[in-house]
Amino acid sequence: METALSTGSGVLVDGGYVVTNAHVVWPYTAVRVVFPDGSEFKDAPIKGWDLLADVAVIGPIDAPVSALALVDGEGLAIGTDMFLIGYPGEVEAFPQPTLVRGLLSRLREWEPGALTFFQTDATIAGGQSGGALVSATGEIIGLSGFGFTEGDFGLAASSGDLLPLVRDLIAGEAPSRLGERQVPLAGGSARHQVHLAHFWDERAFVISEPPGTSVELRLTGVNDGGITVYDAAGGEALFVDDAFTGAEAGSFTIEYDEPHFVVAWQLSEDSGSFTLASNRPLIPLHDEDDGQELRVGESVLANIDFPGDIDYFVIRLAGGETVSITAQSALADTFLTIDYLGASAAQVIVDDDSGGGLFGLDAAVVYRAAHAGSYFVIVEDVAGGAPGGYVLGVSRAGADAVLTRTTLESLSTDTP
Repeated sequence: METALSTGSGVLVDGGYVVTNAHVVWPYTAVRVVFPDGSEFKDAPIKGWDLLADVAVIGPIDAPVSALALVDGEGLAIGTDMFLIGYPGEVEAFPQPTLVRGLLSRLREWEPGALTFFQTDATIAGGQSGGALVSATGEIIGLSGFGFTEGDFGLAASSGDLLPLVRDLIAGEAPSRLGERQVPLAGGSARHQVHLAHFWDERAFVISEPPGTSVELRLTGVNDGGITVYDAAGGEALFVDDAFTGAEAGSFTIEYDEPHFVVAWQLSEDSGSFTLASNRPLIPLHDEDDGQELRVGESVLANIDFPGDIDYFVIRLAGGETVSITAQSALADTFLTIDYLGASAAQVIVDDDSGGGLFGLDAAVVYRAAHAGSYFVIVEDVAGGAPGGYVLGVSRAGADAVLTRTTLESLSTDTP
């Protein structure tokens, strides 16, 4: 699997579909697929992805080889031999797959996504994502996705848990109810009116232009505004904040064939109106998570939609009310901030890794409201990357509060 950003691996299943990780193909609508016999599909369409479980389906394509079955292997004993097959660290245009051997070290459960992961010491490297975890009897029992350089082991999601998600994606459904969350890559205009309600509000736009394009940006308004531009890998292509009032302007040149994300923001708690202008079309990117209302005892599904995305939610609390708030993800290193209008720096509460989770990177806060009113719950990815689906949960906390672990099955269909 190859995009302008990266390479990965995949598994051909029934119907001419290829299964891989969502992070391998995001944010594109098509991907180059090659097989060991040299067969090539330059623009294989991406059928759909689930950004919470990190799985994507490509196709259908008229593949030259037989499809393979995904098999539930969660009953295998610890210490069982297993193999990873894929394309780690590939630079060739038409590579041959790599086979490495290891042991089943343990199983790890990720309850928010209802996923089991096989932990193995089989060597994993960049490009292996989406490849096959194979049992000693030749059955595909998992899809590799994460590697740990410190512990020299990898994690592969269980085929038994992924298979229902794959079937839903082939049927055109969104298994996690996050929706498609596609990045718009066409249309747009050179001038936009931007209204920001408060400090945490921001507006994002996509620039989809060929390499070598010079982009000029200008933000005009009364409040202290600014512009940040990220490439698709999360690198900062431009940051402009030179004046307290008036115009902010800057330019950058697109180096690679990838979308760029323009974020307009302000350093004010008061609402502000701006005009954002560019010499190239700016495509609005609607973030459906921003401004959602949270309610105690419920959970919402949300997503880090683009590099640098900051999602804000609103919750109303009574004075002295204490709540537990968790942000759980397999793809994002979640970071939580609890804030309210008029709060001093000392009254803003933050957390990075107190929530544990699959990789010990979930954020969790037990928060006691200082007064009755509305509070902001802000979620971002410490690494600044994308995509990253997450579960944001709020529960009432007492003296013996226990952080809530909410599975997908418990989320009601009318959850906001």
